[in-house]
Amino acid sequence: MADWGPVVIAVILFVLLTPGLLFQIPARGRIVEFGNMQTSGASILVHSIIFFGLITIFTIAIRLHIYTAETLIDRYVTVGAYSLLRSCTIEPECIIGQHSILMEGSLVETRSILEAGSVVPPGRRIPSGELWGGNPARFIRTLTNEETLEIPKLAVAINHLSGDYFSEFLPYSTVYLEVEKFKKSLGIAV
Repeated sequence: MADWGPVVIAVILFVLLTPGLLFQIPARGRIVEFGNMQTSGASILVHSIIFFGLITIFTIAIRLHIYTAETLIDRYVTVGAYSLLRSCTIEPECIIGQHSILMEGSLVETRSILEAGSVVPPGRRIPSGELWGGNPARFIRTLTNEETLEIPKLAVAINHLSGDYFSEFLPYSTVYLEVEKFKKSLGIAV
C-alpha cells in the first residue's frame, strides 16, 4: 500500500477549513473519520485511528495537539485551546478545559467535566457525572443533574458561535511566499 502521509496531511488541512464535513480516508491501512468538526489551528498527527463524533468542538483550538495510537472523541465534546490528547477516549457529552493533558489510555466517561490545566495520567478513568481537576487530576465533586443536561447545550451553542466567526480565520495557504517573492522583485525589504 502506498504511503498516505501527504494525502492525510492535505485532507486534514482541508477538514480544518471545512465545517460540517463527513468522510473517511485510509491512513497507513487504518481509517480516519471526521464528523461535524469545526476547529482552527489544530495539529493532528495521524498514525492510527481517530474518530470524531457529531458536534465535536475544539474551542479556538490554537495549538491543540492530538497524537494517536487510538484517540476516540465522541459527540457533543468540547475540548479547550492548547490541550493535548494522547491515545485517550472521551465519551459523549464531556467538557475538557483548556491547557488540559490526557495521557495514554485515559478515559473520560459520559457527562464529565475536566477543569482547565488538568493532567489525566496514563490509564486514569474519570467516572461519569463527575468534575475533576488538578495535576494529577483528582475528584472535586459530583455534577448536578442540571449541570450534566447543560453540557450538550454548551457544545451546540459553541458550534453555532464558531460558525458565526469562522470566516475570520484565513485559509491555510502559502500565498505569503508569493507576496514576499513579489516584494523582493520590486526591491521592497521583506
